[in-house]
Amino acid sequence: DLQFGAITVCMGLLGTAIGGVLLDTLTRRMGSDVATASLMLVSGLTALAIPFLLAAFLLPSRLMFYVGMIVGELLLFATTSPVNGVFLWCVPPVDRSISMAVANILIHVLGDVISPVAAGAAWQYTGSGKITMAAVSGWLTWAVIFWLYS
Repeated sequence: DLQFGAITVCMGLLGTAIGGVLLDTLTRRMGSDVATASLMLVSGLTALAIPFLLAAFLLPSRLMFYVGMIVGELLLFATTSPVNGVFLWCVPPVDRSISMAVANILIHVLGDVISPVAAGAAWQYTGSGKITMAAVSGWLTWAVIFWLYS
C-alpha cells in the first residue's frame, strides 16, 4: 500500500535523525559512557514503541492503526543511530569494521530471512493477521530485555 510505504519511508528518515539527536543529548548528559547511553536509549525507545504497535494491530479503528504505526515506527527507527553506536563502541577501534559487518549480516539474516517466514507460519497457524502482527510487536519485549541486560 502506497500510504503505508510513504509512512515507513518518512518515519525512517525522521526517526533516524531524531535518534541521533537523542543519543547526542543523552551522551552529553551522561558523560563518556556512550555505549551505556546507547543501550538505555534503545531499550527505552523500543519499550515505548510496543504499546503503539499493539494498538495499531489490535484496535479496530483505521485511524488508530495509522497513529500506532506512525508513532511505533518513528520510535523504532529512532533506535538506528544508537544501535549502530553500540556495535561500534562495544569493541576496540581496530575491530569496529568487523563488528559492523557481523552485526549487519546478523540483522539481515534474522530480520529479512527468518522473521518473514516465522510470521507467515504464525499467520497460517492462527489464521489471523491481527493476532500474528500483535504477537510480532509483543516479541519486541525480548529486544528490550536483551538490550537492558547488555
